[in-house]
Amino acid sequence: MIRLPPNASIEALFAQAVALHAAGETSGAEQLYRALMARAPGQAAIPLNLGSLLQAQGRHKEAVACFRKAVATKPGMAEAHNNLGVALQSLGREAEAAKSFRRAIALTPGMAEAHRNLGIAHSRQGQPDEALASFQKAAALRPGHVDTLIELGRTLHELRRYPEAVEIYGRALALKPDAAHILNDLGAAQDLAGDKAGAMASLRRAIALDDSSANPRNNLGKLLEAEGDLDGAEEMFRAALERAPGLAEVHGNLGNIRMERRRIDEGIAHYRAAIALKADFFEAHVSLGMALLTQGQYAEGWAEWEWRWYRRAWLTPSLRFQRPLAEGERLDGKRVLLFAEQGFGDVLHFCRYALLLRERGAQVILKVYPALVRLLRSLPGGCSIIAEDDPEPPHDLRLPMMSAPFVFQSGEAPIPAPCPYLAPQAEEAAGWARRLAALPGRKVGLVWAGDPRPHDPGAHLVDRRRSLRLRQFAALAALPGLSLVSLQKGAPAAQAAASPFPLFDAMAEVGDFADTAALVVNLDLVITADTSMAHVAGALGKPVWVLSRFDGCWRWGEQGPATPWYPSMRLYRQPRPGDWDEPLRRILADLQALPPA
Repeated sequence: MIRLPPNASIEALFAQAVALHAAGETSGAEQLYRALMARAPGQAAIPLNLGSLLQAQGRHKEAVACFRKAVATKPGMAEAHNNLGVALQSLGREAEAAKSFRRAIALTPGMAEAHRNLGIAHSRQGQPDEALASFQKAAALRPGHVDTLIELGRTLHELRRYPEAVEIYGRALALKPDAAHILNDLGAAQDLAGDKAGAMASLRRAIALDDSSANPRNNLGKLLEAEGDLDGAEEMFRAALERAPGLAEVHGNLGNIRMERRRIDEGIAHYRAAIALKADFFEAHVSLGMALLTQGQYAEGWAEWEWRWYRRAWLTPSLRFQRPLAEGERLDGKRVLLFAEQGFGDVLHFCRYALLLRERGAQVILKVYPALVRLLRSLPGGCSIIAEDDPEPPHDLRLPMMSAPFVFQSGEAPIPAPCPYLAPQAEEAAGWARRLAALPGRKVGLVWAGDPRPHDPGAHLVDRRRSLRLRQFAALAALPGLSLVSLQKGAPAAQAAASPFPLFDAMAEVGDFADTAALVVNLDLVITADTSMAHVAGALGKPVWVLSRFDGCWRWGEQGPATPWYPSMRLYRQPRPGDWDEPLRRILADLQALPPA
């Protein structure tokens, strides 16, 4: 430590240290600050400045010590509390940092920087609503602060308030028109707000402004993929990867492209590369699980599929389960709540695992969507069935239905529950039998489309690839000895009103899946897009022919017309993306080859 002249003015020496600091002579400034701290321990500005110098050098622990000294010396100094929070944030101590920011705000309510820093602390702790309030306050105090507007926009984006995010990014862009990173964020928000053209323009402009940036290329790739331009999407992802080889998300996106092209081994390689770069990349883990399941690699596939529980929106007390069941564990007398977590088809597919729980001695309570309650009461084994909104009865364990295969370690084990494992009520089935008796020839049920789910961009894209239009089945309707029966529900059912061929349609009278099952058992065959109807017919043991998109569901495996999940099912796969003509021709030929009804 340097020696200070005994009679030197503290104020003059401090001014000298500040000048050295400002000139970038940090070594000299640090020595002088430390000497001054020893000479004048009651001066809070000295440890405050030294802390700032150390923080800028990445010496965060030393900075924290200095800022704590400043706070102890002058508790009412808001700047010291704010700077202490920033140093604590640098060490990942977000909760402590938030306390310091709150103290700074209590001392100086108009301190925009502290509000912004508190917003960052909330964001990093997974508290987007609290972060939003802090960023809004900071932006109100400093309307022209671009970084605050960016944080505010990103928080609105996270909260799925996309139009508001677009407006905030627009304000930031007006202040900094050539900022590629703002254009990138704006483009991503415009896409999700439904302005595809605007998103394209923003992202292309970001790329033109900053050729070295990977993020706008990655986002443009996702947009092109959503538009069906897989070549353009892959080109963008590869260009992004060239610029940022360590960006895990790009590997994940390339994996998705490979899966859509049905190059599953390459998809798996990209997902593994993404995970190697970012071990907790849950989307890549989930996608890897689905790819492995497609190949029948069940043991690892089910384990990777469990990563879906890391998605924040699903980690709620109502869904979280207490503990996994050990392999072979006896459950004599234990009450197990087996609950639905995804779509109708998933519940119809996986409810069979209730029978394995019963075999271990459990009392099983199935908690499912209201439309499935009556049909699932036919499941063998004496399970209790409750609706999703019903009060939960007392139970010892709870298990998500789609985690059951992982729990049972059914890697190479036989798929449980021989079909059929569901059945309609006899009286209701008899009623439909009487109504359908007048239809001549073979009675064929028809489902041409799934639920569009426009609120879920990922699911909406999948539905676009799996769904057909009713008019595409006209050649089937022209076959003699065939009566087509609509089984279509939802928005696509409106096409039946303008059907270009005769179609029996009484689906307005079908209220739930038990009604559907009563109708289906009276048909000779069901032809369906890959929707919940495939699972209804499969679980009932009825012949069902499924039109499977090129990048088909993992359940149906990589190739071939059969699936071990439903012995009565036959798969008609697209030979290339978007080509329904070929599978429909094969269906037509197979119908013609059937013996007369």
